[in-house]
Amino acid sequence: MNLAKKISTIVSVIVAAISGLVLIFKASLIFKVMAVVMAVLGFFNAESYGQSKEKVLLIRENFFVTQINDIYLNPKSYLNSMVEFEGIVNKYSYSPSPKEKPVTKYFVFRYGPGCCGPDLYAGFEVAGEIPKLKEGDWVKVVGRIEQYTENKEEYLRVRVSQMAVLAKRGKENVYR
Repeated sequence: MNLAKKISTIVSVIVAAISGLVLIFKASLIFKVMAVVMAVLGFFNAESYGQSKEKVLLIRENFFVTQINDIYLNPKSYLNSMVEFEGIVNKYSYSPSPKEKPVTKYFVFRYGPGCCGPDLYAGFEVAGEIPKLKEGDWVKVVGRIEQYTENKEEYLRVRVSQMAVLAKRGKENVYR
Protein backbone atom coordinates (compact mmCIF):
# COMPACT_ATOMS: atom_id res chain seq x y z
CA MET A 1 0.00 0.00 0.00
CA ASN A 2 1.57 3.30 -1.03
CA LEU A 3 1.88 6.28 1.29
CA ALA A 4 -0.85 8.35 -0.37
CA LYS A 5 -3.35 5.50 -0.01
CA LYS A 6 -2.41 5.01 3.66
CA ILE A 7 -2.84 8.73 4.37
CA SER A 8 -6.16 8.75 2.51
CA THR A 9 -7.37 5.75 4.55
CA ILE A 10 -6.34 7.38 7.86
CA VAL A 11 -8.02 10.67 6.92
CA SER A 12 -11.20 8.77 5.92
CA VAL A 13 -11.24 6.93 9.25
CA ILE A 14 -10.75 10.17 11.20
CA VAL A 15 -13.49 12.00 9.27
CA ALA A 16 -15.91 9.08 9.70
CA ALA A 17 -15.06 8.82 13.38
CA ILE A 18 -15.58 12.54 13.99
CA SER A 19 -18.90 12.40 12.12
CA GLY A 20 -19.90 9.44 14.28
CA LEU A 21 -18.93 11.30 17.44
CA VAL A 22 -21.18 14.21 16.50
CA LEU A 23 -24.12 11.82 16.07
CA ILE A 24 -23.54 10.00 19.33
CA PHE A 25 -22.47 12.89 21.50
CA LYS A 26 -24.96 11.95 24.22
CA ALA A 27 -23.36 8.50 24.55
CA SER A 28 -20.29 7.81 26.62
CA LEU A 29 -17.94 10.25 24.88
CA ILE A 30 -14.71 9.10 26.51
CA PHE A 31 -15.11 5.53 25.27
CA LYS A 32 -16.06 6.67 21.78
CA VAL A 33 -12.95 8.88 21.57
CA MET A 34 -10.84 5.95 22.77
CA ALA A 35 -12.37 3.76 20.05
CA VAL A 36 -11.42 6.35 17.41
CA VAL A 37 -7.86 6.55 18.72
CA MET A 38 -7.55 2.76 18.82
CA ALA A 39 -8.89 2.48 15.26
CA VAL A 40 -6.44 5.08 13.97
CA LEU A 41 -3.53 3.45 15.80
CA GLY A 42 -4.30 0.09 14.25
CA PHE A 43 -6.01 -1.74 17.11
CA PHE A 44 -8.52 -3.15 14.63
CA ASN A 45 -7.11 -5.76 12.28
CA ALA A 46 -9.23 -6.85 9.33
CA GLU A 47 -6.77 -9.03 7.47
CA SER A 48 -4.90 -11.12 10.03
CA TYR A 49 -7.21 -14.13 9.75
CA GLY A 50 -7.48 -15.64 6.30
CA GLN A 51 -9.48 -13.92 3.62
CA SER A 52 -12.07 -12.50 6.02
CA LYS A 53 -12.59 -8.76 5.85
CA GLU A 54 -14.37 -8.80 9.20
CA LYS A 55 -12.68 -6.54 11.70
CA VAL A 56 -11.04 -8.16 14.71
CA LEU A 57 -10.68 -6.04 17.83
CA LEU A 58 -7.15 -6.60 19.14
CA ILE A 59 -7.16 -6.35 22.92
CA ARG A 60 -3.54 -5.49 23.56
CA GLU A 61 -1.69 -5.46 26.84
CA ASN A 62 -1.16 -1.67 26.81
CA PHE A 63 -4.93 -1.07 27.05
CA PHE A 64 -6.08 -4.49 28.25
CA VAL A 65 -8.05 -3.46 31.35
CA THR A 66 -9.48 -0.38 29.60
CA GLN A 67 -10.74 -2.35 26.60
CA ILE A 68 -12.14 -5.20 28.70
CA ASN A 69 -13.94 -2.69 30.94
CA ASP A 70 -15.43 -0.93 27.92
CA ILE A 71 -16.78 -4.24 26.59
CA TYR A 72 -18.42 -5.10 29.93
CA LEU A 73 -19.80 -1.57 30.38
CA ASN A 74 -21.16 -1.37 26.80
CA PRO A 75 -21.98 -4.97 25.85
CA LYS A 76 -24.51 -4.06 23.15
CA SER A 77 -21.76 -2.24 21.25
CA TYR A 78 -19.62 -5.39 21.16
CA LEU A 79 -22.03 -8.35 20.94
CA ASN A 80 -21.10 -10.63 18.00
CA SER A 81 -17.80 -8.76 17.50
CA MET A 82 -14.63 -10.72 16.87
CA VAL A 83 -11.87 -10.18 19.42
CA GLU A 84 -8.29 -11.36 19.80
CA PHE A 85 -6.47 -11.36 23.12
CA GLU A 86 -3.88 -13.24 25.16
CA GLY A 87 -3.91 -14.24 28.78
CA ILE A 88 -3.64 -16.84 31.52
CA VAL A 89 -5.94 -19.88 31.61
CA ASN A 90 -8.03 -20.42 34.72
CA LYS A 91 -10.19 -23.53 35.02
CA TYR A 92 -13.22 -23.53 37.31
CA SER A 93 -15.41 -26.57 38.08
CA TYR A 94 -18.59 -26.68 40.15
CA SER A 95 -21.69 -28.81 40.59
CA PRO A 96 -24.97 -26.96 40.04
CA SER A 97 -26.57 -29.41 42.46
CA PRO A 98 -25.48 -32.61 44.25
CA LYS A 99 -27.26 -34.76 41.63
CA GLU A 100 -25.79 -33.04 38.56
CA LYS A 101 -22.43 -33.63 36.90
CA PRO A 102 -19.77 -31.01 37.56
CA VAL A 103 -19.60 -28.14 35.07
CA THR A 104 -16.17 -26.91 33.99
CA LYS A 105 -15.62 -23.39 32.71
CA TYR A 106 -12.48 -21.76 31.38
CA PHE A 107 -11.46 -18.14 31.80
CA VAL A 108 -8.64 -16.28 30.07
CA PHE A 109 -7.50 -13.24 32.02
CA ARG A 110 -4.69 -10.97 33.16
CA TYR A 111 -4.13 -9.39 36.54
CA GLY A 112 -4.99 -5.72 36.83
CA PRO A 113 -4.87 -3.00 39.45
CA GLY A 114 -7.13 -3.47 42.44
CA CYS A 115 -7.23 -2.08 45.93
CA CYS A 116 -4.17 -3.94 47.21
CA GLY A 117 -1.93 -4.49 44.19
CA PRO A 118 -2.65 -6.59 41.09
CA ASP A 119 -5.71 -8.35 42.51
CA LEU A 120 -8.22 -7.59 39.73
CA TYR A 121 -8.96 -10.25 37.11
CA ALA A 122 -9.62 -8.74 33.65
CA GLY A 123 -10.69 -11.15 30.94
CA PHE A 124 -13.45 -13.41 29.66
CA GLU A 125 -14.98 -16.79 30.10
CA VAL A 126 -14.26 -18.76 26.92
CA ALA A 127 -16.50 -21.44 25.44
CA GLY A 128 -16.61 -23.68 22.39
CA GLU A 129 -13.78 -25.76 20.97
CA ILE A 130 -11.26 -25.54 23.79
CA PRO A 131 -7.98 -27.42 23.27
CA LYS A 132 -6.45 -29.41 26.11
CA LEU A 133 -5.23 -26.77 28.55
CA LYS A 134 -3.45 -26.67 31.87
CA GLU A 135 -4.13 -24.16 34.60
CA GLY A 136 -1.75 -21.24 34.07
CA ASP A 137 -1.12 -21.82 30.34
CA TRP A 138 -0.60 -18.65 28.32
CA VAL A 139 -3.00 -18.65 25.36
CA LYS A 140 -4.05 -16.57 22.39
CA VAL A 141 -7.81 -16.48 21.82
CA VAL A 142 -9.75 -15.40 18.74
CA GLY A 143 -13.51 -15.52 19.03
CA ARG A 144 -16.86 -13.79 19.05
CA ILE A 145 -18.34 -11.98 22.06
CA GLU A 146 -21.68 -13.42 23.07
CA GLN A 147 -24.14 -13.03 25.90
CA TYR A 148 -25.82 -15.91 27.71
CA THR A 149 -28.17 -16.39 30.65
CA GLU A 150 -27.48 -18.67 33.59
CA ASN A 151 -29.57 -18.75 36.76
CA LYS A 152 -31.52 -15.73 35.49
CA GLU A 153 -28.32 -13.65 35.22
CA GLU A 154 -26.78 -12.31 32.00
CA TYR A 155 -23.08 -12.93 31.33
CA LEU A 156 -20.58 -12.22 28.55
CA ARG A 157 -18.15 -14.75 27.15
CA VAL A 158 -16.07 -15.34 24.05
CA ARG A 159 -17.12 -18.16 21.71
CA VAL A 160 -13.73 -19.47 20.58
CA SER A 161 -12.94 -19.86 16.90
CA GLN A 162 -9.16 -20.20 17.42
CA MET A 163 -7.16 -20.85 20.56
CA ALA A 164 -3.52 -21.80 20.95
CA VAL A 165 -1.09 -22.22 23.81
CA LEU A 166 1.86 -19.86 23.32
CA ALA A 167 5.43 -20.45 24.47
CA LYS A 168 6.17 -16.73 24.90
CA ARG A 169 4.15 -15.09 27.66
CA GLY A 170 3.01 -11.49 27.59
CA LYS A 171 2.58 -9.24 30.61
CA GLU A 172 0.55 -11.00 33.28
CA ASN A 173 0.10 -7.77 35.27
CA VAL A 174 -1.40 -4.92 33.28
CA TYR A 175 -2.33 -1.52 34.64
CA ARG A 176 -4.57 0.08 32.02
